[in-house]
Amino acid sequence: MHLTREFVYVDEFDSSTKKLGFTSEDYYNVEQILLSEPKKGVVLKDTNGLRKFRYSKIDAKGGKSGGFRIFYVDIESHHLILLITMMNKREADNLTDA
Repeated sequence: MHLTREFVYVDEFDSSTKKLGFTSEDYYNVEQILLSEPKKGVVLKDTNGLRKFRYSKIDAKGGKSGGFRIFYVDIESHHLILLITMMNKREADNLTDA
């Protein structure tokens, strides 16, 4: 079964990706990951479905542990994924886990 989703990037996501050096290839890779697994990652407590998952840039050293956390919401009923923000691992570790 082939899943379809429209991707919506909120301003905060675009701002954080620019700051962290995301490329058009990274955008494409994230979309492909979420198309194949829209429920990837964990749901954060008390957020009504905000999810986070680990992503490593193509040129990143250190694997997933040195990568980024991408925060998004999958609105399945509307075939929509809202990409909210992205943080490096150190920033995201300061947030409460699910």
